Amino acid sequence: MEFKLEPFHRNVSKDDLLEDIRKVQSLLKSTNKKLTFRNYNEHGKYTAGTIAVRFGGWNTALKAAQIEPTQEKNIPIDDLFDNMRSVWIAKGRPPVSRDMARSPSRYGAAI
Repeated sequence: MEFKLEPFHRNVSKDDLLEDIRKVQSLLKSTNKKLTFRNYNEHGKYTAGTIAVRFGGWNTALKAAQIEPTQEKNIPIDDLFDNMRSVWIAKGRPPVSRDMARSPSRYGAAI
């Protein structure tokens, strides 16, 4: 029986974390998959939880890596109203829920 220690990543720089996020993003993009918390855990060198803690949130880390988040949470109410206003103007009428699932809407109705 062989005993082998797994590497323990202590004190990894933010730059190294961002570099790995970009690397996984590139890998997933080539297979038409989006970079999510779960997909990063499958393919990344570190854990998405570690990255989220270090940057104050997964989406904050994605933005720092210049990657558009695939799912946003806790969106400010003013941003939601601005989004609804832009859809209303684009459609020329009050939007219905199906309108919110399509461009130019940035957020779906189920938020």
